[in-house]
Formats: sequence, structure tokens, C-alpha cells
Amino acid sequence: MRERCDHAHHMVAAINDKSDGFLDDLLPYAHILLNETEAGCNDLERTRSGLNALQSWDRPLVAAVGPQCSGELVEVARAEARAELAYDTVFISPSSTATKLSNTTAYPHVVRLSSPEAIVMAALAAFVERNNWGRVALLHDDGLWGIDSGAAFKAAFVDGAEGRELLTILNNDGDTGAKVPLTACRESDTAAATEWLDRLERVQARIIVLAVEPVSCAKGGIDRLCHELPFRVGVA
Repeated sequence: MRERCDHAHHMVAAINDKSDGFLDDLLPYAHILLNETEAGCNDLERTRSGLNALQSWDRPLVAAVGPQCSGELVEVARAEARAELAYDTVFISPSSTATKLSNTTAYPHVVRLSSPEAIVMAALAAFVERNNWGRVALLHDDGLWGIDSGAAFKAAFVDGAEGRELLTILNNDGDTGAKVPLTACRESDTAAATEWLDRLERVQARIIVLAVEPVSCAKGGIDRLCHELPFRVGVA
């Protein structure tokens, strides 16, 4: 994250320099003032406090690069929050992809640099079809993005050609086993990771679409899923 912020500082300095021959015609009459704060993924309180810190700056906050995650962007960009807290900041998010953020009435002044999950997962389903993988397990986290990502893949996969089987019921008791709790990711729950590997083994899943939010889960025990799955596609 530090490296990304440094990139932003470098580009702003380049835009502000109107005489070096690089990007001199971009915003030729503007001088950008830059400030930064930290925000997390699936950590709403940290995102809110970060936004408050930027808004307390001595200059009006015109635009913010971030949040990068869908849950946080939904929280700060929704029309109700803007009206309640009286701000109209433009949010430029590099990686948020939740489909609901495409609703510009509910989430105004949002610029996203990544395609929505409906498009991403339609492409992934087409990739699965191209490789003639008919039996696929779906595993996603229970955050806003994970649920949306899982639903988008399920819709694209099931609505496609016949002869496909999507494994989302991974428990013997018939309960849906598609969701990986984010709490298990954050708490380095190796027991939870082992349980999910056992469930996937019981249904003999060889192709697994894994939609697990990386920032929260990469450091937890659930990352065993990424290393020990037999064959996976769509690891986010």
C-alpha cells in the first residue's frame, strides 16, 4: 500500500510540474494538493475515521483515490451517507467491483477502474466453458464483495450450456457451504481452513472458483485454501 501511495505522489508531482515536458497538457491550469490516510478492507470503522481525517484538512476534499474494496466504497459513497454528513467527494476506486455500485443514483460520483463482478464472472464462466470444465465448486467469503462475486459466477455458470454442475452445498447436512467467514480469515483460523479442504475433498471437487477477499484472508489460516486446493480458477 505504501508503494501505491508513493506512485500517487509521483504522478501528482508530474502533473503539477507544467514545464518538464511530461503530462504538461493534462490539467494545465490546475495545481493538485495531496493528502493521505490509511483505510482497510472490510474494516468500516477504519475507513470512516480515515475519511474524517481527510475532511478535516484545511482545504475542501474534492476527490479521494479509494477505498479500494467494495464494502467500504458502498459505505462512504452511498447517497444517504453523503446527505447525512454533507459531503460530495468524488471517489476514484482502483479495484472495487461489486455490481451494486453501478447504480449511479444510489452511489453518485463514483469512478471505478475495474469492471463490475457481473462482467468479470461472465468472462470467468466463459473461460470454464472453453476448457470443458462441467463440474465446478464455488467458494466465496461472506463479505459484500464475496457474496456478490459468488452470485455473479453462479448466474453466469448456471445460465450457460447444459451439462454443468455447480457445487455450492458442501456440507453433509445439506446446508450451503459456499461461504467462508471473514472472521476465520482475520483470526488465522487454521481449523476452519482444514474443514473447508475436507469438505471440498468429500465432494471430490477438482475445479474450484475461489472468491475470497485477499487483504483480510491472505494472512490468515484460510490461505491454506490457496496453497492446497488441487486446481483453482478465479482466485481473487
